[in-house]
Amino acid sequence: AAHCITNFNTGNVIGVNEITISAGITQRNDLITGQYRNVAQIIRHPNYNPATQENDVALIRITAPLNYNNDVLPIQLTDSAFDALPGGMARVTGWGNTLDGTATTPSNILQTLDMPIISNNSANNLNTGNVTVSNNMFALRLVNSGVSRGDSGGPATVLKSSQRFLTGCSSWGESPKDNKPTIYTRLFNYRGWISNNLQLPDITGNNLVCNTNSTYTLQNGTGNITWTASGNIQIVSQNNTSAIIRASNASTSGSGWLRATSNNGSTFTERLNVNQVEGQTPMSISIYSSSGNYIDVTINGGSGNSPYDWYVNNSFSRTTTGR
Repeated sequence: AAHCITNFNTGNVIGVNEITISAGITQRNDLITGQYRNVAQIIRHPNYNPATQENDVALIRITAPLNYNNDVLPIQLTDSAFDALPGGMARVTGWGNTLDGTATTPSNILQTLDMPIISNNSANNLNTGNVTVSNNMFALRLVNSGVSRGDSGGPATVLKSSQRFLTGCSSWGESPKDNKPTIYTRLFNYRGWISNNLQLPDITGNNLVCNTNSTYTLQNGTGNITWTASGNIQIVSQNNTSAIIRASNASTSGSGWLRATSNNGSTFTERLNVNQVEGQTPMSISIYSSSGNYIDVTINGGSGNSPYDWYVNNSFSRTTTGR
């Protein structure tokens, strides 16, 4: 989070020599088993506002790569705005206070907690201060538990298809911490800024896969790339930088994925929607009447004024609205 690397006396970004990055440890005083790196660069979001906590996000570049093992692994950045919807669950971790209050009593053992995601409106109604939970944020709340001092900047992750995605970083919250919502920066809104600053590998292309060919490109990838996809997606062609894909057939719908794997072991996955817009109610067809060679059918769950391609026995018939 940007507030973690800001000197509150001056408002400036702290120096790179003021912090050290550790990885692969679960105890704060473990100076033996972890990996430690110095900091080469700190990048604070240029529009960070400490008064409103808008754009509370920062990036740290370390002086040498981490060595991946069972204790140190990368996590994929969120790839969907639907990852932090109210009613879902997020897992938070940190070494912050385990007792609510003003004193700093950090935990020596890394703590983890699964917390419900609540709506921003609910969070604003529960809070009493002047800071608003904006669309660049999302809120978590679990009564008698929560995120506290010392947890700032810590991750919130969501589980999708047996894989965890980094969705937010701890930003702010009112007291008492164990009763008020904890507010996280919504990292999906900053994917472009993150990629532009760190030149991270990223798969770009339309989020909706249909029955026509679409091209997806791996930006900033390295090594020899192999493309794979879920069973409802067909890879038409591929090379080291891009893949052309389409839905495997006209009748399939739902979620899918496209994955680029480098021979250096790096894997990048993009979740996609196959013949169905994310968040849309699955569509079905109702038969209202039939007479002779004609059947009157209507789409349920779609947008009544939108055009639809109609297929009969997987062969294109015509384009009409929802009837």
